[in-house]
Amino acid sequence: MHSACWDHTIDLDGKRIGVIGNGSTSVQIVPQLQKVAKKLEVYMRSSTWISPPFGGGALTTMQQGQDVDPGQRQYKFTDADKKRFKDDPEYHLQFRKSIEAEINGMRLQRHD
Repeated sequence: MHSACWDHTIDLDGKRIGVIGNGSTSVQIVPQLQKVAKKLEVYMRSSTWISPPFGGGALTTMQQGQDVDPGQRQYKFTDADKKRFKDDPEYHLQFRKSIEAEINGMRLQRHD
């Protein structure tokens, strides 16, 4: 089946699955499929390019300067983080603005 017209009625538990392609959809579905597949193979024709996490600098600041492995930057906001956002709208606004500034300051690099 094609990822654009996924059939959720098909049970993939314990199946041998092959994924053709390694683009953004594959990056999203392969980790989920590997949890249930008996065997999973991914066929790709070229390297996958993934952007750095957006807002990594803001999250590093939020984590009191702890340097976080880029592969592990899926930050989960704590209850304390959420409470501070709710109770301190100015802090929340500055956090959002710091992410926006970081994204706007990104420069595309060309690799020839």
